[in-house]
Amino acid sequence: MDVYSAAISTMAVIKTRLSKKEILVIYSLIGIIAAYLFPIDKYQNFLYAIGSVFIPVYTVVFVGFFILKYEESGYLNIPAAVSSIIGIITYNYMVYNGTSLLKWYLTPTITTIFLTALIYTVTQSFF
Repeated sequence: MDVYSAAISTMAVIKTRLSKKEILVIYSLIGIIAAYLFPIDKYQNFLYAIGSVFIPVYTVVFVGFFILKYEESGYLNIPAAVSSIIGIITYNYMVYNGTSLLKWYLTPTITTIFLTALIYTVTQSFF
């Protein structure tokens, strides 16, 4: 839980007499209590679902901006969409079916980042 962000956002939205430090303590206590009340098993699949989308999409964004120096044209970027979809499928496969393939160095995140970056770089060169 990002208590600092929550405290700063609260201070920006609500005018309060509490100091930033006091709000940080309050949000920290709320986070600790929530961690004990709501076990992670209940929302672990939701976190996997979020990761399966954000990891490939941000890989495409970072590779396009920092490596390929791609300029946005305003049109649908087909290579980005295709590599993101393949990345989502790869991540979900690695999380739910790839346990026998996993080693300490071959995690779903690392595999998805490398595969998505490779596919995006190769397909972008064709367009």
